[in-house]
Amino acid sequence: MAKKKASGPKAPKKPKEVDMTAGRTLLRDLHKLMAKQNFQSVEEIEAFMEKYTKEHIPEFLPEGPEEEAEALVELAASKPRKEAVKMARQALEIDPDCIPAFLVLAAHEDLLPVSAALFKRGVDLGYERFGDEYMEQNRGHFWGLTETRPFMRCLYGFADTLFDMGDFHQALSAWLEMLELNPSDNTGAREPAMLVLAALRDTELFLKLDAQFPDDDMCGTLYNRALMAFVDGDRAKATRLLKAAIKRNPHVPGLLTAEDEPDRYHGAYTPGSEEEALQFCKFAWVMWQVVPGALDWLGELQQPKLFKV
Repeated sequence: MAKKKASGPKAPKKPKEVDMTAGRTLLRDLHKLMAKQNFQSVEEIEAFMEKYTKEHIPEFLPEGPEEEAEALVELAASKPRKEAVKMARQALEIDPDCIPAFLVLAAHEDLLPVSAALFKRGVDLGYERFGDEYMEQNRGHFWGLTETRPFMRCLYGFADTLFDMGDFHQALSAWLEMLELNPSDNTGAREPAMLVLAALRDTELFLKLDAQFPDDDMCGTLYNRALMAFVDGDRAKATRLLKAAIKRNPHVPGLLTAEDEPDRYHGAYTPGSEEEALQFCKFAWVMWQVVPGALDWLGELQQPKLFKV
């Protein structure tokens, strides 16, 4: 039961990924250094931050099994698949509750049910670690707390995998939970959430979520708004929004109307690019298929030769 390999338009060559390990380690060391301070005023905090924007932040060695396991997983992030999986398993031998290790294993797993189970284990461990009191105190600020990020990434990965398995309602639930924990949406959960809400005809929740990001003019949001208006039966508004979306990224219609699902794309992209269109169609190709009449309507407005198949 391997993941389906698409046979539609081919994704451009994936750019070399940026190794974020050094950045995560630096942020972790900064938090450790701050925890050792005894700030008495805002001025002291500002002076501290000014000092360490100019000076080298000291490195801290891992303390205890939890940090040792996480440090091993950080190294695994930049390794080839086979080696990364091996290191993640070694991390679990050190700390069986290492959330980042489950994140690595899930991301490298081809079988969807197994990948979902691994992501789910990371999610469950996150709920155990960040219990009810922590959750309530920090709800809305989760991405700003570095210790919660592996949990948040597992939650997104779980939603992504559920979507691929056809469980749209549960995927939506996970994305909405992410937006509750992190309303600023650093992970981009709102785009697939709004897409599914439009396809499921949940106008009220769609508009509520859309109102949180009134200045969002990204490709996915513009197409999502057009689809929601179409589902609501406001053809004039839908057409106006769709034209604006096509102007924002003209490559999307060719992908949405392709007979086969486009290849997945997970790399960097620039606004208006083919890569951005592929990123959006990761979820949108399926959702537009299930909305009666949506593809016919799109075909009426689709300009020729927008995307070379």
